[in-house]
Amino acid sequence: MATLAELQVQRAAMASALSALDAQIAAALAKPVESIPGTYVGDTKGILVDSAGNRWTISTAGLVTVNDTLDKTTANVVGLLAWGTPGKLTMWQTNKAGGWWYGTPGKWSSQQKDPRAPAVAAAAPTGPAAITVDFSRLTGNSVPAGMFGVAAAWPNDDNFSAMGDEQFLSAMAQIMPRLYRINCNSGGGAGYWSDNIFRNPSAPDFSSMQRFFDNSYRFIAPDAQLVCGIRLNGRSPDDYGKMCSAMVRQFKSARGKTGQLTPLSAIEVGNEDDQLDINQYVALYQAAESAVHAIDPNIALTGTVDSYVHYDRIRALANSANGLFWPNFHAYAYCKGGSDPTPNDDQLMQNGRAANDVKTCASALAGTKNASAPIFMGEGNVECAAQGDGRQQNCIGAVFWANWIMAMVQTGVPMAGAAIWEAGRDGDYGLVQGGNICPNGRLVARGGQVMGGREVAATSSNGALKVMAVMNGGRFGVMVTNRSGGAITTPVALLNLPGGPSRVARHEISPGAMGGVTSNMGVADSVTFPATSVMFLHN
Repeated sequence: MATLAELQVQRAAMASALSALDAQIAAALAKPVESIPGTYVGDTKGILVDSAGNRWTISTAGLVTVNDTLDKTTANVVGLLAWGTPGKLTMWQTNKAGGWWYGTPGKWSSQQKDPRAPAVAAAAPTGPAAITVDFSRLTGNSVPAGMFGVAAAWPNDDNFSAMGDEQFLSAMAQIMPRLYRINCNSGGGAGYWSDNIFRNPSAPDFSSMQRFFDNSYRFIAPDAQLVCGIRLNGRSPDDYGKMCSAMVRQFKSARGKTGQLTPLSAIEVGNEDDQLDINQYVALYQAAESAVHAIDPNIALTGTVDSYVHYDRIRALANSANGLFWPNFHAYAYCKGGSDPTPNDDQLMQNGRAANDVKTCASALAGTKNASAPIFMGEGNVECAAQGDGRQQNCIGAVFWANWIMAMVQTGVPMAGAAIWEAGRDGDYGLVQGGNICPNGRLVARGGQVMGGREVAATSSNGALKVMAVMNGGRFGVMVTNRSGGAITTPVALLNLPGGPSRVARHEISPGAMGGVTSNMGVADSVTFPATSVMFLHN
């Protein structure tokens, strides 16, 4: 047996080794996640990360900026592109005149065209286009990038223990949802996280939530919308107001491992408290509203957060809410074993519940002081019980959700966003399962990146193909779904594109490309849309 002195020496050596390991882990966590090859940013809010971990942005003056240092050899920059292969990215820039350069600050080489374009352009197809997009014609609808959002419950379980799951964090960093909803009715074996924090509403303990604040920068973009729910749990309006006030102040003060603050867009008042008397709910909402808006009137309050669109409850709240208000409901295509029969694949991908629910919610708002409030679908997916339908994990689920997003926007009703259920590991749900990203995760990632903006006119003459297109300054995006069981090859015409490019990027999510694959095409080209697929066309 070792002597006490020998054990003490061993202990000291182990402590030193653990300290060094902790330092290595902290350094790895602090390093920004490398951008996916083909990622393009075209405004001052976008960020690219090269293979060395450097952060590339465009300054308000149109200069390339690397780690907050201006490159004064650049000018009139309108876009940055990460190109190449993982671990060996080359950074490109383009300016207002359409020129392209690649290299490093102060050392740029010119190139005549976008590197995404092939050496020889494909011939334009003949015959009428089945899909036509005209970027000179606005529809009047807005498409928030937050339509490609995610609702999170499992990541909050056991006092946010998933914030130590490197597989999950690395996968979510690739998704970077443009809206992230923290569900308050989650907690796992440790109990509801919200209840744990607010055991004493006057003296909340946020120590467990610091795990989230430490790591949020890794998977929540600085310009993303973040919605945080707080459980009602029989609280009085006075206590609930204190809880909401404390949560807002925590978001404004709690810094993560890199010193960052996490943005907060909205406080969600409860979750699926359908059976609570609406007058009691309104009293709690108003207490939250007064507390939150006393600190920051730009933070929205969102309710009633019912499990379905309840016309009377939404209308009662809309008549009472003041300031920024997002009416909020949940929607699923069907419930297995319930009154709805299980839909076949084609019925599922054509399901009209999302658009109908948005219209019902809008009719409940009509005539109230919040008639034009933007609607938030707080959560939704294929089936309402987590164990019920494996299609939530494959391309059928991705086409279904993309079609729901398009249907909601194209009602013409203002939208605040929509969150797919859920971020990870809830039975058949989860954009991330064991570090793997399902097709819906790829949809949320690419859609949030390229589909925020003003909707433009887009038509499809093929009933199996649905299309939506947007424009945001010099950026543009088109989303096309094919719900059929076979591939469709058809002409596509993109008219009056911003900047007048001859080629665009084409990103496909299909059974043969579950992880997504990027290529390129001409602005008038013949395109094959694989069976049960989602395709993005963008710059």
